[in-house]
Amino acid sequence: MLNFYLGNIAESNHIFVIIFFLLIKLIMSIYAYTDSKKRNMQSIIWMLLVLLIPNYIGLIIYLVVRQNDDYLNCPNCGFKVKRSFKVCPNCNQPLTKICPSCKKIVKDDWNVCPYCTEILKKNNEKE
Repeated sequence: MLNFYLGNIAESNHIFVIIFFLLIKLIMSIYAYTDSKKRNMQSIIWMLLVLLIPNYIGLIIYLVVRQNDDYLNCPNCGFKVKRSFKVCPNCNQPLTKICPSCKKIVKDDWNVCPYCTEILKKNNEKE
């Protein structure tokens, strides 16, 4: 009688382990889908690869091959632009501050251009 109960417990533990690993695979494939969609990659294909390639190799391949997140949103219109863009192609909003004298990129909190020593005006100052 005791073997009957122990046998059922062992079988149910195997089922829980299988369900646990299937849930982990499902969560990993959902992650690959949402992350690849955010990076403008083929999200369905990556989700299926992560789900179907065994032993988490699909997720490892995805993490190695995925594109860098080189995009940001325009502060004016919210359009998705590359970090290297100087102006937004949608609304023509400058994305970086440029020294008026030497035309090099400077940071917003700088008071003086370190390249040409031009005094920089703050964004809220009138010209």
